[in-house]
Amino acid sequence: MSRRIAAQDRVAEIVKAAISVFCRKGFRQAQMSEIASEAGVSHGTLYTYFASKEHLFSYVMENGAPGEGKSMPPPEASSARSERDLLEILKKVLRKECRLKTVEKFLRRKRSDVDMASEIREIMEEWWDIMERNRVQIAILDKSQVEFPELSEIYDKYGRRGLADRVEVYLSDRSRLGLLRPVNSITGAAHLMQSSLSLFSWKQLIKDRLPALAKAEVLPDLIAIFTHGLIQEQS
Repeated sequence: MSRRIAAQDRVAEIVKAAISVFCRKGFRQAQMSEIASEAGVSHGTLYTYFASKEHLFSYVMENGAPGEGKSMPPPEASSARSERDLLEILKKVLRKECRLKTVEKFLRRKRSDVDMASEIREIMEEWWDIMERNRVQIAILDKSQVEFPELSEIYDKYGRRGLADRVEVYLSDRSRLGLLRPVNSITGAAHLMQSSLSLFSWKQLIKDRLPALAKAEVLPDLIAIFTHGLIQEQS
């Protein structure tokens, strides 16, 4: 007698397969039949759990990859059934996940309370954690954006550019206070921080192209580089 597979396990297997296919092909090119095949389920079984590709994609965006001992929400917890629904859910996910709470806290400080070295460290640690926590979603969005311009616009506005914009506001404020070294472009500095963090925090999903470096190995050096490069020495 074959082992009966629990619904929870079936959802996890479908999600793993969906992540694999979406990472390779993006949203528009991925086919539900490919996901069903990779998950080892019939086409009909797949639709028993997820009503559409939009439903499955939004579920992945909201929940990420199944983790060891992690309980996945039931499929009906995600309500997307159309591209419009998907885009609205993606906007909500990015607004929630792509917040640098450290920046919001530091911008409320008086000049006398500012410690830029510790602030840059905390900002970069939080930024790294955001990218690492959402690296599956980021990889899928990067692959999907070329053929899905509406998705790309939301991803850019509320994800990548949104994070860099907040750091740009922070750096501009510290420049106004005379605490930032002269730089050719504050916008460029913020995006350079983002590119450096993303290179190590989520692009390690790209096999055979980058060495796998742990956060403890690389983040302290990145922090040191930007701390020494951005902070104005006080006389």
